[in-house]
Amino acid sequence: MTPLLVGPVQAQVISPSRGVVCDQRGQVCYDSQGLSMALTQEYFGNLAVQNAMTQIGSGPAPQDFRLSTGVACSSQARTCWSDGWSRNVIDWQLTSQLYNRNVNEGTGGGAASPERAGGVCNLNRSGQQLFSGSCQLKKISKANKTRFEAVLGNG
Repeated sequence: MTPLLVGPVQAQVISPSRGVVCDQRGQVCYDSQGLSMALTQEYFGNLAVQNAMTQIGSGPAPQDFRLSTGVACSSQARTCWSDGWSRNVIDWQLTSQLYNRNVNEGTGGGAASPERAGGVCNLNRSGQQLFSGSCQLKKISKANKTRFEAVLGNG
């Protein structure tokens, strides 16, 4: 089975199975409860587990975490945000993958939701880079008009 790509084109974050997300840069894996040593062992091996244990010390495995792509996830909130800990832009693809939640949860039932996609954006003006990082693109359709709204990871 080919892993689902949920990060930038350089596959930094993969999803080898439903409910599992692995950060290739950090060589750690997470499930709906947070950092998983068993999954880290399975996908990256003993050295990755030793490195993860060194990072967390003697404390419990974290339930809140940030991936190398900048996306932050909270197991308690059962949500991931593409704008990190600002918590303004939900990454629905990753939230669905880890916590089996969808875009219609919490919208009040029948209300129409805008289409959303998260990713990495580069904003340039006259050849000068103004922004490079996580972003959320919303397609908002009302009546016969469609507009797009881009929310950059830096707010």
